[in-house]
Amino acid sequence: MLFRRFHFFFLFFGLNILFAQGVVARCSRSVNVAFSLSGFQVALKDQVLVGVYPDVLKRISSKDGCEFVFSVVPRARQELMFKNGQTDLMIPAIRTTRRDENGIFVRLVYSRATLISIHSGWPAISTSFCLEKSKTIPG
Repeated sequence: MLFRRFHFFFLFFGLNILFAQGVVARCSRSVNVAFSLSGFQVALKDQVLVGVYPDVLKRISSKDGCEFVFSVVPRARQELMFKNGQTDLMIPAIRTTRRDENGIFVRLVYSRATLISIHSGWPAISTSFCLEKSKTIPG
């Protein structure tokens, strides 16, 4: 739950910067957003789009008056729509050379895998190699 809150905070902060800098034409028109389903980030529940990204865009819409037009499509179609100019935002997305030819990538989430333990006596594990090498974890 804590990860989800931080994830939401950084995403919200990133999207606010995106809109404050006018990257999306200052909402002079509706902003088309193509989503592909990706777990808690973007999901359909009873035919309603839910998740971290839709929630953030809905909040920005209510705050700033920008209108977002959502569509849910498979990832391959999402990329084709972006390439053909049929969508303004492609969420979620990772940066690729091919996508860089068609638009500007804005990283919305910075995440890093973290191992957390409630037992202070366990050895510090800083890499996946250390974790793999550790045959048993004290208990």
